[in-house]
Amino acid sequence: MLSHLKIKLAFLIIGLGLLTSCSNDNITESDNHEISSESERHYLIHFDGDNRKVVTEIDSNYYIYGDVLVDKANVTYVRELHTDDEVYTAIDEVNSFMASEKKMSIALTPGQSNIWSGATLWPNGIVKFHIPEDTFSSQQMSWFKQAADEWNTKTNVTITFVDRTDPGYKIIAEKVKSGCSCTVGYESKIGARNGTMRISDTCDLISFIHEMGHAIGFGHEHQRPKALEYLTFYSEDDYLALHRILLGNGIRNPQVIIKLLKLNLQIESVHNDWPPYEYNSVMHYSSWPRNNQHLKNVMKANDMPLFKNKFTGKEIPRPSYGITPKDADKTNLAYSRFTLEL
Repeated sequence: MLSHLKIKLAFLIIGLGLLTSCSNDNITESDNHEISSESERHYLIHFDGDNRKVVTEIDSNYYIYGDVLVDKANVTYVRELHTDDEVYTAIDEVNSFMASEKKMSIALTPGQSNIWSGATLWPNGIVKFHIPEDTFSSQQMSWFKQAADEWNTKTNVTITFVDRTDPGYKIIAEKVKSGCSCTVGYESKIGARNGTMRISDTCDLISFIHEMGHAIGFGHEHQRPKALEYLTFYSEDDYLALHRILLGNGIRNPQVIIKLLKLNLQIESVHNDWPPYEYNSVMHYSSWPRNNQHLKNVMKANDMPLFKNKFTGKEIPRPSYGITPKDADKTNLAYSRFTLEL
């Protein structure tokens, strides 16, 4: 059984919130200035078969990208990384291996189209959410419904809202101080804890739609192996240049930022990564950090987006509307209620 992964987009590692896609742009550096890395340890791990990632250990838990919690019970190999150079070498190893995952079978296996390798699909495509009473604002309650309607009307999954006493696995919404997050996929283990969708006042409608995409089973579009064919990422020279720029503009701990950028742009493992790439996917991040306005301004002033369109050289904007036809196609194929014409 594939492991249960949880997104925790409060970015426990980062502090700066470098890549979170689900918060408003008006958060300033003073809101996200704390960086603590002295107590963190980094490891190269293998889990769920051949999946592998460089993770950060916080409070005895392993996190990928600062926001994905890995079940240690599914880890089969661990190697501690003692220096930044060892971290960078391991990240290169992971990215090279994950890019080679395109050698995986591309057979149209039901439930395995561009779905994150650590996720399990919901039985019969029914995704259950519980929204506690008197917890969210009327605007947020409206966004829950609008986001569900977006997926329900454009795909063959059914997002439904249930009572907390409803039997079986469900995702329970929680109000938090910052960030937006959601459990990835379904958990079929007997006695498993319910999943969680964490919502703060920084989340907007696009955030709700994005997080429900994680609940359905999707990772991030820009971290698919196929993204290497469609995006231009930083080279080592670019990282060195960014370090000098950050240092010259009063950004604290630039070496920590560089390491976190590399950690958070690792290539993900997905099942059958052949579906068309979608720059406008609701699961795609923009080219700029969102939770640190000063950092964003410095990077923009120096024309240093985190990644660019490989063919046009242009930055990738944040999605400004709901799911796209390609998002819908991938969802429908994953839940396999129709045949996609190749």
